[in-house]
Amino acid sequence: MKTVIFDLDGTLVYQPPGIILKSNVKIVEYLDPDYPDPIAIVKEVYSETTNNGGLLVTKADQIRCMAEKLLVDADDDRVNECLKIFLNSYLNPLSLHDDCKATLEKLEANGIRMGIATNGAHDIQPETIKKFEIENYFDFFAISSVIKSSKDMDEFIRYLIERCGIVPDETIVVGDTLPDFLLAKGLETMVYIVNRGQEISSEIPDDIVIPTLTMIPEILSGMS
Repeated sequence: MKTVIFDLDGTLVYQPPGIILKSNVKIVEYLDPDYPDPIAIVKEVYSETTNNGGLLVTKADQIRCMAEKLLVDADDDRVNECLKIFLNSYLNPLSLHDDCKATLEKLEANGIRMGIATNGAHDIQPETIKKFEIENYFDFFAISSVIKSSKDMDEFIRYLIERCGIVPDETIVVGDTLPDFLLAKGLETMVYIVNRGQEISSEIPDDIVIPTLTMIPEILSGMS
């Protein structure tokens, strides 16, 4: 095995429950402090800008969509201010899982090529990666808003193979949710799902669920 594809949110980085919704609500409240149901606007916009959990537009474009539904103007300055509001609310509570850095360091030392596959926005996810200073571990990034596809769809899989040079027989996907399992299934790669304390889909076989990321270098070592 030569390559490991990691999921970002949940697998490498801890997200407090509800933090994305809370941070989006802050945007709506900034754009229209008197709007009676900001959660409804957020849900409506997400239903139009995501597919199978994958964000298909940038966060800036999603903010413009919110403004349009609220019937308020959103020039570039206002959109940038909304981005700052979101990032301040979203990034501060995030933390790197305790087993992340040691795993990345060991894989790097063993010459393993690593990448990120994430359902997110390419004007937000890099900020998460920069916060924890882990960008240098990764050789490639596949982000749904760039590809215009969620990670379990054919377009995402083709991107990984054609643009990121993924060779399925030489690759392992590591995630924490069903979309990560489905990505690996579509790629026809091996996959391991790390248990982060959330309910694991019944579609995921028990024998690929692991308790910690630190098992990944051990698994790869056992294959060599």
